[in-house]
Amino acid sequence: MTENFFESQYEIFDAISNIGKFKAPVIDIPNITLPKFDFPDFDYGHLEKCTTKLSSYGWTLSGEMPINYYLSEHLLDLKPYNIDQYFVNLFEENNQELFNSIKKAILETIEPKWGELMEMCFSLYDSDSFTVIIPVLITTIEGEISAILGSFSYGKPLIGEMKKSIKEERFLQIVSYSLCKYLEKSLFKTHHFSNQRRLTNINRNWVLHGRDDPRQWTKVDALKLLNVISTLQFIKSCLKEGENI
Repeated sequence: MTENFFESQYEIFDAISNIGKFKAPVIDIPNITLPKFDFPDFDYGHLEKCTTKLSSYGWTLSGEMPINYYLSEHLLDLKPYNIDQYFVNLFEENNQELFNSIKKAILETIEPKWGELMEMCFSLYDSDSFTVIIPVLITTIEGEISAILGSFSYGKPLIGEMKKSIKEERFLQIVSYSLCKYLEKSLFKTHHFSNQRRLTNINRNWVLHGRDDPRQWTKVDALKLLNVISTLQFIKSCLKEGENI
């Protein structure tokens, strides 16, 4: 993994963890690039296109997400609505097998302070009371990112530990890239309050600063945020345990 990749990830996590110190809800997120892979016949272009497109629409890769479904060729030709339906169907098929997998992963590894709240979120999601959980899920995402930082040192020691933990873990690199792209292109995207047109995807600043219209929030939005929390659990677990993937 390149030095710039780790530096970019640290800058993102550092910016988000210190968001409360900013006077204006604007976050300068650095440009993110996907690390190159030295595999014979590896279709790097397809990987980058799929991961960039899907994560910018809110669908990040996690430890539970089947990567063959995530990198399906036909997704590149679909419109955002059809991509959303594709993933909704994926999460709900086989008696919600994938949804139950991310639920289990989240509840088992989430920071203890969020445990009871996440139980309530899943209950509300199941009863179609998804609107009220949107701000809570965004807050949880920020809290979990801070937890990732809090588990390690800051500065160069932190970067060193990250490099040592995941420099050979190809799948973790892709997962981290999808998360960074989602933060950059969607959740933390700069969109000034004076703009009369809301973004298609949920935006952290508009939600938490009361500028968004809750009537526009959907169950798909909630599912995307839950999936992002699952992505964070995967990253956090790998960094803590140094697992081989």
